[in-house]
Amino acid sequence: MSDEVKGRGFSEFHQRHVRTTFQYIDKLLSEAEHTMADAGSRSPFRMHSDDTTPIQRKVTHDYILRIREAMRGVMEELEIQPSEPHSGAVWAAAINLMFCSISLNELTPGRMRAYGPLSSEAAQRLDGIRAELDGLVAKLRSFFRQRRRWRPATTAPATRQNGQRNPVTQ
Repeated sequence: MSDEVKGRGFSEFHQRHVRTTFQYIDKLLSEAEHTMADAGSRSPFRMHSDDTTPIQRKVTHDYILRIREAMRGVMEELEIQPSEPHSGAVWAAAINLMFCSISLNELTPGRMRAYGPLSSEAAQRLDGIRAELDGLVAKLRSFFRQRRRWRPATTAPATRQNGQRNPVTQ
């Protein structure tokens, strides 16, 4: 690739470093927002206590949108092309659900006996738990397969029809 200077004095290598840094920042922002949302979930595996308020979550979300919009503006100014998405979100979620099914199907009495004896009642209970959870995962996977028939969603424009900027992105 050429070391030629492009947008505003930034070479291709400078641009790549800016894009990579922004991608990392975006990942951290996603994790921060997910952490705040997850803290309020009913998951028995929460890693953080819910010490947030609805206003804190909303302000955090709005600032994350503003930070992302600012990074987008810098990339446009420096003529940095964004990376192409690797895959569709539905496909990626479906793959995660497939791994959930695999994990659940490995949760069998035969495999659990490797950790010690398992009574027949416990083995039946474990089979029931596995079947129930895998059934729920299968329903969600089926829902994703049905989505293929839907029309793809479009993203909201950064400006309203009257030409004013969207207040979330300001």
